[in-house]
Formats: sequence, structure tokens, C-alpha cells
Amino acid sequence: MIRIQIILAFVLLTLVGCSTGQSPVTPDTGSELVAQNSEYKSNRTIWGYWTIRIDPDNETVEIVPDRGAGSHFNVVKLLEVAPCTTCLKIDNLSWLPNNIVQCDFQLTHPFPGLAGLTGFDVRGVLVTDGDTLFPASNKLVSLDGSNPYLINPDGYTALFNPVEFPPDSAPLPILGYFPGKLAFGDDFTGTLNPFMAFCKDNPRRMFEAGTTEKVTINLKYPSVPFEFGYVVDSSWIKVDDVIDPVTDFPPEANCLEPYRLDFKMSTELINVTGDSALIQIEIFDHQGIDTISTVSIECPSLFDGEVFLSYSSQSGDDSWLYDGVITNQFGLDDGTYPSLIKAVSIESDANLGELMAYQIVDITVGNDGSLIWVKRAGGTGSDVSRGITTLSDNSTVVTGVFVGSAIFGEGEANETVLVSDGWSDIFVARYNPDGSLAWAKRAGGLSSYYDSSCGITTLSDNSTVVTGKFSGTATFGEGEPNETVLVSNEYYDIFV
Repeated sequence: MIRIQIILAFVLLTLVGCSTGQSPVTPDTGSELVAQNSEYKSNRTIWGYWTIRIDPDNETVEIVPDRGAGSHFNVVKLLEVAPCTTCLKIDNLSWLPNNIVQCDFQLTHPFPGLAGLTGFDVRGVLVTDGDTLFPASNKLVSLDGSNPYLINPDGYTALFNPVEFPPDSAPLPILGYFPGKLAFGDDFTGTLNPFMAFCKDNPRRMFEAGTTEKVTINLKYPSVPFEFGYVVDSSWIKVDDVIDPVTDFPPEANCLEPYRLDFKMSTELINVTGDSALIQIEIFDHQGIDTISTVSIECPSLFDGEVFLSYSSQSGDDSWLYDGVITNQFGLDDGTYPSLIKAVSIESDANLGELMAYQIVDITVGNDGSLIWVKRAGGTGSDVSRGITTLSDNSTVVTGVFVGSAIFGEGEANETVLVSDGWSDIFVARYNPDGSLAWAKRAGGLSSYYDSSCGITTLSDNSTVVTGKFSGTATFGEGEPNETVLVSNEYYDIFV
């Protein structure tokens, strides 16, 4: 059974926040309340900051608060008793192949019934060391696998990273990370960090008071155990007499920068110097297109600097399209290359500075359509391929039917001759990326009818699953530990 050790105190920062020029307002929860920094003019608040340590070897997770109660602005005091000793939970841990851990981050709003404390655009940000630099934006992010990184995040943010918001940062050192007494004390170096957004399907992405929401993350890690920071931030402004949060809060209660960036390529780059491709970025912003300053993309492997996109058209109630052209300036070979999309808002935060939204996407470079390789397989009978699938290393696995004898990889080191037992049998053959044969297998048996595969697919561990039909007796994995003999009941039966 997975054992989860949780050392947790929920730091609830500015659920109640403050409006411009007013003192912060805090709810009466029965706990000691702290109101600080009444001049803080921002709609962006932190609900909590933790260091999280995961140990797959022992199947444990620790959650440690990383802020002392005296370091918060506009805070409800560090709650070590109800209602928030369990406002953040990590559960449903699964240890997947290739050093991936899957788990649910569950977050509970601690003040049921207080609609005026509804949060907007609440997101959990994973803070790690950085290993990949985007020089035009001067942002360091975890991508190359030497540090933990989030698979398929909703976006990236530079806010609240410990490098650009250190403890001695002006004008408000409280934006820095002051280690709590139980903190591990790691100084993470990433200046751009991924996040998963809560309540993406709710109107205005609002986190209703008293509700519980969760996100499922897939985290790739290089070694065990490993650590990362976890920040929960939210947007909010003070509104009196809230009945319906969707309509009673103005747009400024949401995050001021774009909340989502989507990327499309209408054509593919090829591995020829100077080849170009059309790209399109869809911007989602609560406050409208008039608050978007610039949209750009950089891919230091492909081209120098940034490419700025131009406004194209409106695509939805709160979304707009920007178009541009990117170039394979350096003539890179086939592969995928990380690229940074950046949307700059004309609005800024009085204390956090300029606001930007980020997303990282892979741009694929393919060949120019010329033939790389072609191979022949088969014999004197009627041989037919029925399906093909690709593996993560760009090798391929082919399946089909053959009659009599068939040669695979003729003249190569792994040349294989398969001979059918009945009229026809099934073959499965794997080819390396350069077209050479890795192996070939036969399945089937004695029958006056033919055995045939009909489909094939790849699993996450690069194994394959084949399905088809057989008649009479068919042997699979002959001579192997898992050799299996199937017998059909009637004319044809199905195999997997």
C-alpha cells in the first residue's frame, strides 16, 4: 500500500486580498487574523507555498510549508488547525514507466458560504531548478530531463520564482520565499515554471468558496528522491454584496495577463536551410484584445531572437488569433525543438511588475520528401502487410500475413526466414530507424484456412498489441516462456 506522509500546514494568502488604495479585509474565521501592507495594490495573491519531496523507492510524499507566518501580506494567519490542515492533499499516486509519477493535487477552499471570497484563475505552479535557457526572453526552465518537469502543463509563469522575487526584493520583500522552520531550504533556480490550472471548466475559471477541486499531473523525474516547490496563486478583488460571482465580480478580478495560449502550424518545416512555415497562436484573455501588447515566439535551435506575430481575427468571445512565419535558419535535421511563446499584457502589477503569459511547444522539422529507405520482405506466395505502428525511437513494427516461406532483412545481420505451418500464417517484424531488420516473428498454425493479423498499436513501454483472426490451432510465442496455443471453436476466432 502506498504510504503517504504529510507534514502540512495550509498557508492561505489573501483569499480576501485588497482593493487598490484600501486596507485588506479578512474574514472572521475564529483564528487570529493578520492584516499587513495595506498599500499593496494587486489582484494577484498567493494561497500557499510548499516544498514537496517525493520518494518513489519508498512510495512516500512529504508536503512542507515554506513560508513563516510573519512573511505574508494580507494574510489569514498560518492555519495549523481547522479549517485548513487538509486544504491541500496529494493522493492517487501511480508510479509509471520511464520515471513518471502521476498523482492528484486536491485543493479545498476553506470558507464555505462566503461568495465574496471566490478565487479566479487559481493555479498550482511547480517550481524547480532550470536547465534550458531561452536567451531572448532570458528565462530558465526545466526541460532537458536533468530536473523534474511537468508533462503537458496548462502554461508557464515567471511570477513568484525565487530568483526574480528573492527575500530582499524591493519594494516588498514579502514576495520572496522565507523558509519555514520545517522547510528543506532549497533555492530553486528556474525563472519560468509550469502550472496546472484549477476549475478550467467553470465560468470565468472561478474557484467557488467552500468547494474542492483537483488536477491530475504527470511529472517526469531524473532520480529519486526529488523535490520541487509548489505555489498556489489566485486572482481576486474586493467586491461588496456578492450574490453571483460570475456577474458581480468585474473582469479585473481575473488574472490580468492572458490565461491560455494555443499553438498551431499550418505547414511543417523541412530540414533545408531557409525553409519557412506558417504558425498561428490563439490568445485567451479575460480583459480583451486591447490589453494584449505583443505576441512572439522564440526557438534558439531554429532561429535567432524572437519572431513577432500579427493580429489576424477574433476566434471566440475571449480569444483572438495571431499569425506569423518561422524559418529553419540553421538548416536543422529532423527532430523536435522546444519553442517559447510569450504574450505580453499592457497591464502591469504595481508590485510584481510586467505581466506575461508563456507556453512551451515543440516544433517538428521533417525531411524534404525524398526517399530515406525502402525494404522488401516475403517469398513466392501471396504476402500482405495489414498494419504498422511506430515506437518512441522511430523504429517501426509491421504485421500482416504470409504464405509458405518469407524472408525478412535479406542480406542483413538479422536476416530471418519464416515458414508457415498451414496455408498462411501471421508475421510481426520490427525495423530499426535506418530500415534494418531488428527481428521477425511468426504466429499461427495448421489450418485449411488462413490466419491473419488485422491491426497493431503501440503501448507506452514500446511493446505492441496485435489483433486478428485464426482458424483451427494457432501458436503464439513458439519456444518462448509465454508460448500460448489457441484453438478456435468454429470457422474463425479472434486473437489478441
